[in-house]
Amino acid sequence: MLARLSLLSLLLNTGLPVTYGQTSNVTCLPYYEWTSNSQKQTPCQVASSLLSLCNGGKPFDVVPLSAGQHYQGPTTVSGSNPCVCSTVTYSLMTACGLCQGRSVLRWSEWSTNCPIVSLRQFSRPLPSGLRVPAWAYLDVKEKDAFDQFLAKDNANSTESTSALAPTTTSQTGPATSTALSDTTTSNSEASASTTAESSEGEGAETPKPDLKNANRVGGAVVGSILGIALIFGVGTIALKRRRRAQYPHPNEDQPQPVTKPGSGGAQPA
Repeated sequence: MLARLSLLSLLLNTGLPVTYGQTSNVTCLPYYEWTSNSQKQTPCQVASSLLSLCNGGKPFDVVPLSAGQHYQGPTTVSGSNPCVCSTVTYSLMTACGLCQGRSVLRWSEWSTNCPIVSLRQFSRPLPSGLRVPAWAYLDVKEKDAFDQFLAKDNANSTESTSALAPTTTSQTGPATSTALSDTTTSNSEASASTTAESSEGEGAETPKPDLKNANRVGGAVVGSILGIALIFGVGTIALKRRRRAQYPHPNEDQPQPVTKPGSGGAQPA
């Protein structure tokens, strides 16, 4: 079984002077040089500065790991604090373990004793002059792990010098604090999503046709057709009557020609 170095046990056994600052003599492997900030401070040193804020003003010593060891979050709920229960601290301490070639924990394992966690933000004002790498603010909850390859891609992004997360190219949305069991979206995210959806719906709506104009045009066409048909019918009837008047058919009231025997032609009766 891998030996575990509890941050809280380290915190209680520093025995160092009461001053703010970072304490770590960890040496990172050359491949992980990208984990250092622009001041050439390792993630172990940066994490030490953040953890000192919840250590009553005492420096927090992040010691090197031996083979088979890894850093661990709070071992009890009562021993947790806002500094260690932040994804920023988790990412920095995980990078600190990786840069030594050691094993690391998943976020759910690290935060198992954290009743409240800070996602993608650090809840305390950062120490003056400290620069926290942008990759420390990347999301770890979705994959339940620190993604060192994504972090390396963000190694040159803007560092943070305040308590809020910096803007990165691979993450969107505001940082939020939430309980571990909380799976709901924050109000600001929900309202932004709703606004975007309603805007898209209004922009994509097809204009409704003018039904009144369509009915008027249709009625005019039908009326014209019926009018033409009526005129044609009346004209046809009148023409037939005129022809009948000019060329009447024979009937019983009119004398019919008869042929008498022996006569050579038709004679009137």
